Amino acid sequence: MTKKTISRDEALHNLRKYIGHDLGLYAEKYNITIEKDGKINKGWKGQVLEQLAGLDNNNIRAPDGGDFELKSVVHTRKGDKWDPKETMAITMIDEASLAKEDDFYKTHLWSKLEKLICCATSFEGSGAKTSKLLSVTSFEFLDGDETIKEIKKDYEDIRKKSIKDGFHSLSGKDGTWIQPRTKGQGGVNPRTGQPNPKTRAFYARKDLVRKLFEPNAKAKSSLHKVSGAQIGIPLTDDE
Repeated sequence: MTKKTISRDEALHNLRKYIGHDLGLYAEKYNITIEKDGKINKGWKGQVLEQLAGLDNNNIRAPDGGDFELKSVVHTRKGDKWDPKETMAITMIDEASLAKEDDFYKTHLWSKLEKLICCATSFEGSGAKTSKLLSVTSFEFLDGDETIKEIKKDYEDIRKKSIKDGFHSLSGKDGTWIQPRTKGQGGVNPRTGQPNPKTRAFYARKDLVRKLFEPNAKAKSSLHKVSGAQIGIPLTDDE
């Protein structure tokens, strides 16, 4: 049987139909394990979102050019609004590629950003087996925004620092919208006594996550609002 190809636009359309829904209910429907032996499966929401996007066993992502990557970011209630609980990992940083890729729009980072589908989910407490899909957006909503130019400058500044002061000099303090944080356990390998390699990844700071889900003229025409759960929109009484 030929598998159906799913484009980013189709995935966005599919996901938006579930805004306001409890993802936990769909985990049960698709036989996705949330908890086993007292431990929470940290990836359960991502697995549910892939199913809701249309990526079941009979569907595949479209080839390069129409491909997409799903990311979800947990949001907590702050007063009458939803706010990101965490930063968002974008992609790993390779020292050699960072030195080589001097054109931002031809970098691995940009190729990841322009294909992103970002989903905001609600934080219902540690170990919770429920989470509401609050909003769905993509990086295209920042097209023409000064933010893109500032992200480009972040990348260029981080690249220059890596070349001048060494890859090890990069830290989470670098960048206004994106940051080159360490990723991985680090420390010392108890078996060999040798330091574990420190890897780094580009992360979207919370302000960039807020910006992505921020209602704007372009996004209002295509994003659904469900009982005030849109990011930055006050919660209603039934929330």
